[in-house]
Amino acid sequence: MIHPLPVQEATDDSAGMLQELSETFKLFSDTTRLQILTLLNKHEELHVQALCGYLGQSQPAVSHHLAMLRLAEVIGMRRSGKFNFYYISGGDVGTRIDSFLDLVFTQPKVTPVATPLPQEKTTIRPVVAASGACQANHFRCST
Repeated sequence: MIHPLPVQEATDDSAGMLQELSETFKLFSDTTRLQILTLLNKHEELHVQALCGYLGQSQPAVSHHLAMLRLAEVIGMRRSGKFNFYYISGGDVGTRIDSFLDLVFTQPKVTPVATPLPQEKTTIRPVVAASGACQANHFRCST
């Protein structure tokens, strides 16, 4: 039988970082938001109506995704006349993802400890007999 070693409890810092990363990965798990980031990367900056045209979605739907990306500081906005232009700001998302990769891949590996089987010999006959399988005619038992 393999017994796992005790898991080191997460520190408050790492727990907070994992929560932030969870939110970041949720943010990037949406296809529309990834399309927006791809378009902004390609065109450097776009206004909402241009994004609506590229995505084939309504202005309220695109604005919702833009608001989420802005709150996470992944994109920024500048106003010019009556248009809001959006661009990739980066924020600290890259740093958060790098921290996650460091946490996962630089932690020392822990190998579970295997417990040797007991040296005494046991037979299955007493176990089967005690289970009632003999009386149910599942096994031929002679005790």
